[in-house]
Amino acid sequence: MSIHTRQRRRLIVFGLLSGLLLLVVGILWSMLAQQRPPRYRGLTTTEWSAKMDSLTSDEFAAAFGAEGLEPVPVLVQGLTFMLSPLGQAYASLYPKLPAQVRGFLSRPVDPVRVRWESASLLAKMGSNAAPAMPALIGALSDPEYGVRLGASGAVTKIRLRLGREWPMDSQAVAALLPLMNDTNQGIRGNVVSGIYLFGDAATNAIPFLESSLQDPDEEVRKAATNSLRQIMVVKAAKP
Repeated sequence: MSIHTRQRRRLIVFGLLSGLLLLVVGILWSMLAQQRPPRYRGLTTTEWSAKMDSLTSDEFAAAFGAEGLEPVPVLVQGLTFMLSPLGQAYASLYPKLPAQVRGFLSRPVDPVRVRWESASLLAKMGSNAAPAMPALIGALSDPEYGVRLGASGAVTKIRLRLGREWPMDSQAVAALLPLMNDTNQGIRGNVVSGIYLFGDAATNAIPFLESSLQDPDEEVRKAATNSLRQIMVVKAAKP
């Protein structure tokens, strides 16, 4: 066997071993970099959301909401779920890798999806989700519009189930008011349609609702008209 042949074989073996080493390192790195999203009964928020789509409201309550307060801490965790710097680096690198390499690695977790799904699941829990309201109010200022959309819908839906008096009404209204000027129509609609639910504190929204009567979206304008009427009815009934 010639020297050149041996050198070529060594180079091939070295290349294969280097590739294998890189693959092993990549798999280990993905395992370290990947942060596990919060789980309840072994399922992630994504898995619960997919399961929810195939359930009736009663079936969902039996599987999830009827657990009382048990799922709430898990979903509150989900509302603030973020990737670590290492996780962000992995999420950025993953789509740039060859498809053959990605096949051996786990797909990065989407933290925005986890936060949005957590808010949506809490909205389905009704009054059981009341302990999560402080976290949901905090999520109203999330930089991602999808999370603000889910949180604004959840806050108003849960408030509807809590009855007439609620100690956090003023705090909730203060956090909701800026969203009445959000660039997303769905967020504006969530807030404008549900702001009247927040007791006496809802009167602070009257000037904002009057401005919403000129909103470019017809549904938001209709919601503003209804909320103003609801607030005025409550005001007139007070001695």
